[in-house]
Amino acid sequence: MKKEFAKWMGLMLIICQLTIPAYAGTSFPDVPDTAPYADAVSLMKEYGIFNGDANGNFNPNAGITRAEFAAVVCRTVGGENKISKKVEATFSDVPSNHWASGYVDWAVKSGIISGYGDGQYGPSDMVTYEQAIKMVVCAAGYSDAALDAGGWPDGYVDVANGLGLLAGVDETPNAPITRANVAVMISNLFL
Repeated sequence: MKKEFAKWMGLMLIICQLTIPAYAGTSFPDVPDTAPYADAVSLMKEYGIFNGDANGNFNPNAGITRAEFAAVVCRTVGGENKISKKVEATFSDVPSNHWASGYVDWAVKSGIISGYGDGQYGPSDMVTYEQAIKMVVCAAGYSDAALDAGGWPDGYVDVANGLGLLAGVDETPNAPITRANVAVMISNLFL
């Protein structure tokens, strides 16, 4: 996983350096061009990592569910083409017919998520600041470094800081992370 991610990230960094324009607008009506997260949101839209809601809005101050986050992380590392169409339920609250079952299954198999430890994932629960950091650090291939740095949650936060993933992200410990902050954190992987 680490070698595959490293190759993918190296390619993405080259592509991003060659193709990322200075954004003049985000294409989401609820994201002002002057917002500190506007460029990150534009990048996420450009690469299909985030989509708008039914009204075309990004909802930057809204939280993100654990099911949505599994999809975002999967898209971030190019795992979407590896999602199985036939998924056996890993968690009792994510049946095989759940819209995010393929994303959740992929994230479990990739070592990015493990659920709550009671057989449930909580797909409708909001992702907290620390949970988001842990999933992004694991997706980036640094789970061992985070465990060596102290594990949950401080080791993951330390590694994320060291990688620059939290630059521009509002620190909100133990609280749901906003979609804007997720966009900034993930865009920091590319920049």
